[in-house]
Amino acid sequence: LTYSVNAQKYDQALPLAERVTKLIKVEFGEKSLETAGSISNFAEIQRRAGFYEEAGISFLASVELFREIEGTATSTAIVPLIGLGVSYHGLGNYPQALAVLEEARSINRRHFGLINEDQITILDHISNSLIRMKRYEDAGRQKLAGLDIMERMHGSDSIKVLPAIYKHARWLRGS
Repeated sequence: LTYSVNAQKYDQALPLAERVTKLIKVEFGEKSLETAGSISNFAEIQRRAGFYEEAGISFLASVELFREIEGTATSTAIVPLIGLGVSYHGLGNYPQALAVLEEARSINRRHFGLINEDQITILDHISNSLIRMKRYEDAGRQKLAGLDIMERMHGSDSIKVLPAIYKHARWLRGS
């Protein structure tokens, strides 16, 4: 499974990931954190293989299971929510992608604070959906928010901010 994923042979990884998920369900039960995590991993392979609709269904099942076990605003739902948003984006359902990704960011900020690096990936996905919706100014604000987070975390004169500055510069050049 690891080889197939690392080699980006997702079509080969899918049946293996499905088998792993079934084994985890047998070992840990239908309603366990391990099962929810395994479903999320399986969904990610589905998404990477281009099966966005199936991935969306799997991601949603993972989110629901995490929430059933740990509560509505659990931090364990962040990763499958991002995957669900990206799957909606892949299907061309940009408003739904935007809604789910904003929910993931809200939960991320609630658990990890307003200034945390992990939300930058979410901001990038939000920007991608906004671009597809032709909301370029809103997309630009999301990109700028990612740079702002890095500057607040590390200071504007830190070398750690350089990748974020270059990333923002590429965005500006491309837009």
